[in-house]
Amino acid sequence: CVECGLDFSTLTQLKRHLATHQGPTLYQCLECSKSFHYRSQLQNHMLKHQNVRPFVCTECGMDPGPLLQVCGKSFNRMYNLLGHMHLHAGSKPFKC
Repeated sequence: CVECGLDFSTLTQLKRHLATHQGPTLYQCLECSKSFHYRSQLQNHMLKHQNVRPFVCTECGMDPGPLLQVCGKSFNRMYNLLGHMHLHAGSKPFKC
């Protein structure tokens, strides 16, 4: 990111992050008041409140529940898991 120097595993993550440097957010969670720039981000966030996280990282290993033993990460979207897997591989291919 040109604004803050962060690197991201996917182009989508970079694009969504860039939106945080732009104007006000449009979508707000009614449970915790967290705000988002995209409706899809809010929908994804709401799954966390419902504790829906079906995808786990095979590099970290997993316990009987949907949590990762090593890094504590679990994901409700496959693309988020794939982006996370780049971190374990040490790759962040998309830079601003």
